[in-house]
Amino acid sequence: MEDRVSIWRFIPQILLPLLILVLLDVAPLPHSVHSSLVEGYQARVGGQFSLAVIHLRQVVEQQPWRSDLWEQIGRMEWTLGRKEQALQDLTRARQEGSLSREGRILLAEGLEENGQAEAALRLWEELAQAGLADEQVYRHLTGLYRQFGRLDESLLAAQRWQSLAPQDPEAAFQLGLLLSFSDLEQAQALMAEAAAIDPAYAPAQEGLKRVAGLLLLSDDPAYRSTLVGRELAGLGAWDLAEQAFQQAVAANPDYAEAWAFLGEAQEQLGMDGLEALRRAEQTNPESVLAQALLTLYWSRVGAVDQALIHLQRAADIEPQRAVWQIELGALTARKGDLLSAQSYYEAAGKLEPKNTQVWLEQARFSLTYQVDLSGYGLSAAREAYRLAPEDAEVLDTMGAVFLGLDDLTTAERFLQQALVKDSELASVHLHLGQMYLIQAESEKARDSLLRAAVLDEGGGTGLLAQRLLERHFP
Repeated sequence: MEDRVSIWRFIPQILLPLLILVLLDVAPLPHSVHSSLVEGYQARVGGQFSLAVIHLRQVVEQQPWRSDLWEQIGRMEWTLGRKEQALQDLTRARQEGSLSREGRILLAEGLEENGQAEAALRLWEELAQAGLADEQVYRHLTGLYRQFGRLDESLLAAQRWQSLAPQDPEAAFQLGLLLSFSDLEQAQALMAEAAAIDPAYAPAQEGLKRVAGLLLLSDDPAYRSTLVGRELAGLGAWDLAEQAFQQAVAANPDYAEAWAFLGEAQEQLGMDGLEALRRAEQTNPESVLAQALLTLYWSRVGAVDQALIHLQRAADIEPQRAVWQIELGALTARKGDLLSAQSYYEAAGKLEPKNTQVWLEQARFSLTYQVDLSGYGLSAAREAYRLAPEDAEVLDTMGAVFLGLDDLTTAERFLQQALVKDSELASVHLHLGQMYLIQAESEKARDSLLRAAVLDEGGGTGLLAQRLLERHFP
């Protein structure tokens, strides 16, 4: 008993130094956290987001329960362009249950932009299920449901989007696309609404109107679905077009054109459309459409000889059409047989001498491959100019030919005329940029090439402009 009492007598003396050590170690923490928090907020208010992020990260490292800071950190990281880090921080805030509605929207948009479509979709759905959705949420849901082929859900989301944003032409347009399958009349009405708000949507309205007129001529469901699919494809809605063509071949497995369009739609969507294209040819070997799309398929994969076989078949089926001779010329030129290619272009001119496009293609061939530019090429460009002296593409081609002939004064005159006719024609800006490079007018060259790159982003003209920018303005 005495031993036990004696031990307890010494415990305060043992604990006291330990307690002092603990307190000495902990005492600076509140001041450090407070200082980091204040400095972080001050930096954020002052727009010094990098510094603010550093301070606020120090706070959450020392006080992990301050989960409310993760969203602020994520937002600033996003503003700084450090999007991967921002997504991690916003995800952390979401896991901690402290992400606001605006933070969830930012995270969803970021995930979608980062290619994480499924994760983004779950977030948009959560917002809708929680009653926090507005037109922005339903716009994203419409697109993502379409991306995953969930068309019924996409339609419902589009209806909500359009009801919340009746003055948004894109909402009416997207809903119209989705209704094209089941209610063409309502789809037309929606396209008309979109066009009334923004004239840029008028072609879509006219297209569906044209389809509706053609549908009056036939009750064949395969034909009707194919017509709708063609119009959807023309509007860039290849996913919906593919569904329409699937309906067409299901309704009539012997409809070659439907199979051909289905194959092309699948190609546009990153799938392999060869089986459908072959089915089209087997169903009707005399289908020009099937032969043309098989030509396109083999051309894309670089099998020029195989492409030429199908293209020649199309030309044999329609021997009076210049377009097949022009395409034969273009493919033959890719093989390096310029003499044969020129003969195809000349044959096109004999078939359709009053077709401006025929002469334009001859001039462009001559310019691209430097085939007798001063004779054959210039003569073709002049014939196109004689037929259509006010056409922007013709004026641009005339300018390009004279640029190739080093007649910069004449080239500039035609290019400036083309620019007046169509200031959005990317090739005009490219040719002006090339001319200004020759003239050592760097600022003008850079501006023209930048414009061409923007107007034809991803296209041949845009890529060439981008390469020139990288070479001359690194």
